[in-house]
Amino acid sequence: MLYSELIAEIADRTNLKKANAKAAVDTMVEIITECAKKGEDVAVNKLGTFRSKMVPEREGHNPATGEKVTVAAHKALRLQVSTALKKAIN
Repeated sequence: MLYSELIAEIADRTNLKKANAKAAVDTMVEIITECAKKGEDVAVNKLGTFRSKMVPEREGHNPATGEKVTVAAHKALRLQVSTALKKAIN
């Protein structure tokens, strides 16, 4: 499902205007981003918990040349899917 399709589906199911549905989704993404930058978890009921995790520096390689490179330490965002969602899709 594309972003525009998601917005349209939310608007249809909630009787919101597409602009309001888009604003709600965009705001949710902004909040998750801000919390991830600060290292805070964001728990979304029935979806899961977004966690910002520090990934340490590691050795990698350039797939085109095979040359060894160092991949810098960085933050990664992970989603731990809720039990309710896991049960719903199985």
